[in-house]
Amino acid sequence: MLCIETLQRLLLNGAGFGVDLVDEGAGVLTVSIGDCPPLERLGQMWRELEIRSDASFFLRWHWIGAWIEAMGMPTGQVLVRRGDEIVGLALIHRSPDRWFGPLRRPALWLHEAGDPRLRSVAIEYNGVLADRTVSSSVEEACLRALAGLRQGDPLSWRAMTLGGVAVEWETRCRRLGLKHRVHRRQPAPYARLDSARDALEGVSRNTRSQIRRSMRLYQSRGGLTLRPATTIDEARKMFDGLEQLHTSYWRSRGQGGAFAEPSFRRLHDRLLATAFPDGGADLLEVQAGSGIVGYLYNFICGGVVYAYQSGFLYEADARLKPGLVCHALAMNHYRHRGMRLYRFLAGDSRYKTSLADGGDELVWLTCRHDDIAYRAETAGRALLGRLRNWAKGHGGGGSSEH
Repeated sequence: MLCIETLQRLLLNGAGFGVDLVDEGAGVLTVSIGDCPPLERLGQMWRELEIRSDASFFLRWHWIGAWIEAMGMPTGQVLVRRGDEIVGLALIHRSPDRWFGPLRRPALWLHEAGDPRLRSVAIEYNGVLADRTVSSSVEEACLRALAGLRQGDPLSWRAMTLGGVAVEWETRCRRLGLKHRVHRRQPAPYARLDSARDALEGVSRNTRSQIRRSMRLYQSRGGLTLRPATTIDEARKMFDGLEQLHTSYWRSRGQGGAFAEPSFRRLHDRLLATAFPDGGADLLEVQAGSGIVGYLYNFICGGVVYAYQSGFLYEADARLKPGLVCHALAMNHYRHRGMRLYRFLAGDSRYKTSLADGGDELVWLTCRHDDIAYRAETAGRALLGRLRNWAKGHGGGGSSEH
């Protein structure tokens, strides 16, 4: 637990401020908030720290660097030091956010661009890149420093969005007296991988029966195979195939899918170019005979597989389960490679819950200062809600909301 012995505002070349926090286990942590350094320097600091971190793939430079190149440099940087050693890094973006009607308010986003059009570029297991020996203290120190930003500071805010973070961040907000609203709360299922146990041994009898029947049907077409991309050109070709199947499926449901926003493809083209040669990104192709069953686009970090995106060929025969089959084959592929965990990421789709044997919980929340502006807005929204209810009750014929 952080105990503040000093909370001192330090001017940083007019670009931000800092606080000194004392943690019983971590010692003095100095948090500074200011402008981002040049990209090359930021990347160097980030990669040096991630060697000492247990952070998720989404907080590694493969993702962060591609995100910056695709979306532009963030507004600011949060840097945590213990003595001369960097033990924490995070990036924040500041932009106007819709507040009340046509009004806008200054808002911060953690490792997100803050543009509603870019929501398909989803980050999960978000947080702070921190030294594993003081990770919890660093995360709380960062949030405490951001909460200390006030009107007049270059990065002051009226709302701060923390997207795809662990539920512990909700507790931290309460502890700091920040009001917050959870927009989304989702399970993030995962399956433990065991090199000595087939992936299907850990699922229910019904799921195992469906997958095996589907595999037999696919095998009758001339064999069922999983093939990983071995070159960057193969990876790009598989990614193209994934995009086609993914987009076709979502358009059939009247939606655009993840690739509808060009920034999604832009980010992942950059990510593939750097992460695939380093073993951080993986493309898998599953075939039945000479026909495609589906593609999987996964990230790999610290023995953990992140099943990020997919594209499947759905057919009229309901006995064919391309999603279940592709993931089951992938889980066996990765257990033979020595991976320990297969994360399906956020969502409660049936294939995820059917194959999972555990799970986390992620939240998307917006924080507010508990001040006059917040209380005025809360009162205004409550009054507006009462007026709307009154109008519905006296309008005649209005439909009720469910």
